[in-house]
Amino acid sequence: MGKETPYFGDLDISTKNPDNSSIIGGIIITLFFSFICVSIGMIGFLTYIFDDITMIPLIIGLLFFTIPFFLIYRLINKLSTHRLILKHDKDVLVLEKAFQGKCWSVKRKTLSESVYLRYHYHTLVSHGSDSISYDGSITSGTSSRTIKKYHIHGFSKTEGEWIVEISRFIEQHDHDKAREIAKYIGIEFRDEGEVQPKGLVIG
Repeated sequence: MGKETPYFGDLDISTKNPDNSSIIGGIIITLFFSFICVSIGMIGFLTYIFDDITMIPLIIGLLFFTIPFFLIYRLINKLSTHRLILKHDKDVLVLEKAFQGKCWSVKRKTLSESVYLRYHYHTLVSHGSDSISYDGSITSGTSSRTIKKYHIHGFSKTEGEWIVEISRFIEQHDHDKAREIAKYIGIEFRDEGEVQPKGLVIG
């Protein structure tokens, strides 16, 4: 396949801003589960103070105290606007994340170090109980969801291999948008199909 011929000009694209209902709903759900986690963590902490038997309640409590930070990060990342900037004259690739207009994450890479744009997917399968409908037919409780991933892979002499995920920019466009971005960079687009994930996967 080889490298694509770059388009003339630079590229500057952004994902859509989330609507207010998504923001409000996400905040309410995050606060609800955070309150539950903090409450359980507090119970474990108080149990350790007053019973003073083992450190197990303290460890469990501390684990639950950390969960809200993870939930808040997930919320901010999901509701953030992502911006991808490619500038050939400055040889830079920039990925920015902004929440409510406030930029909180900036990742910069040397554009000429990009090697290829990789696509792969994996399927998450959840198993539930079968149900019987009113007409006597049985509905399977098993459901599946396909997770699609797009990454720009590069190599630097100083930091070695690097990866920048750009899945958010291609969610509504599929391969056509991915190939377009690859052409802007001047790299190969690789479709590696289904890949079985390793370790814990959180969709």
